[in-house]
Amino acid sequence: MEETSACDRLAADLRALSEASRLTYNAITAQAKKQTPPLKLGGSKLSAWFSGKNVPKKDDEAAFRYLIQLLEPRAKKHGVTPKGIDWWRARRDEAAAERTPPAAPIKPTPHPTPPATTLPAAPPHAGDTAKAERLLRLLPLDGPWLRWLEDAQTMFKVPLTVSDLVCDAHRPLEKDLPDYIDPELHDAHGALVTALAALCWELNGMNDISDEGQPVLEISHPGTSAERNELNRQASQARDGFITAYRTMVNLLNRKNLLPPASLSPDALPRQAGPERTPSARSDAARLRDTTDDRCPEHVFTIASSAPKACIVPFGTRVAEVWARGGISGGKA
Repeated sequence: MEETSACDRLAADLRALSEASRLTYNAITAQAKKQTPPLKLGGSKLSAWFSGKNVPKKDDEAAFRYLIQLLEPRAKKHGVTPKGIDWWRARRDEAAAERTPPAAPIKPTPHPTPPATTLPAAPPHAGDTAKAERLLRLLPLDGPWLRWLEDAQTMFKVPLTVSDLVCDAHRPLEKDLPDYIDPELHDAHGALVTALAALCWELNGMNDISDEGQPVLEISHPGTSAERNELNRQASQARDGFITAYRTMVNLLNRKNLLPPASLSPDALPRQAGPERTPSARSDAARLRDTTDDRCPEHVFTIASSAPKACIVPFGTRVAEVWARGGISGGKA
């Protein structure tokens, strides 16, 4: 059975007392007005008390006491035992306490928080600093090898100045001891060595054609153009993976203040995607790229000029430029 509220219990007891007294609202109001001084016990107030809509207030103490003293003697004649004014007051106070909202909790006064003390960053470990220096000596940021790898459209031909530097760095970096103390650098170094090994694997599978007058490695001709294109795709994929791992390592070294100041110049850092460099920024990497033009390597022309040595240029769009410099004589390489 659901427990009733204190307000409902008070209202029920008042109704029962009123019914037992056999007095109507009008009779109660009339008797209250005869008191000295007159008491206000109108029908709307009595209805609110008996229905539980309102609870008698402290200001209504005199009217509430008179009501009980008026009803109890008459209800006693009809078998209702009087409870006394103190019992009714306790009942009223219980109902009033139930209706009174609880006071809002007092928030404790916050103590002022002392300003956070920022501890200076710990300097890099000496061993990590030395290891980073060895890495940048083997794979320098300011070398044309990196620019060539970033700019190359294909990997059909790779200059020996690029392939030799990359492959010569693999073994020393793989065996370099001790390991990084910093766990982030340790993981990034491992990923770089793995990517470098994959690139060297592709480069070692190419043919050295320096004896033909071109100091480059060239992807072999396995049979069909489709097969050769697949070898180029694999080499380009290995190149891209290495550049990503190298950029990650360099950025991590920079964040941990392990890059030497000379390596922080704009031309030394690996390029992000963005506007192309101006012609004045043409680097050694661009000149290296010219040696690997693969449009038609078997047809060449010799410049007939006053230069002490002949200049070999690819057949194609540069013919007009060469003609303006003194004429050409054609032939098979």
